[in-house]
Amino acid sequence: MVDWTEKWLLKLNVSKCKVLRINDKKIANDKGYEITENSVSSRLEVVESERDLGITIDSQLNFGSHIDDIINKSNKIVGVIKRNFSDLNLSTFAMLYKAMVRSKLEYAQAVWSSYKLKHIDAIEAVQRRATKILPCLCKYSYAER
Repeated sequence: MVDWTEKWLLKLNVSKCKVLRINDKKIANDKGYEITENSVSSRLEVVESERDLGITIDSQLNFGSHIDDIINKSNKIVGVIKRNFSDLNLSTFAMLYKAMVRSKLEYAQAVWSSYKLKHIDAIEAVQRRATKILPCLCKYSYAER
């Protein structure tokens, strides 16, 4: 790896490098990787999950923790909208929801696309909660909203 970075004139910050193995097996006595650069040897940290470009990836490619994070953030934003915008009309709400909540829920969705019903229901619960904010829609059922 060091030879490759020297060939392409790329600096490698060893303190930020980590090892994430994508598999479903625990490796006993995992020694990890060691990089020697300028006569200084550094062992890379082995991690079970890592956040990169806003997506939490774990060793089994199970995005449950990522989905939980985006649901929590989205629910907080829905709460902010509810507290700070008391006289919402439908068009203002739609603009706020699409810009602040939906964009969070859909970010990099092609990577972590959920197929588990519990995650799908949890993501939809954010929308269900958000549509109850509007006084003109709160009396209707979720399907009608």
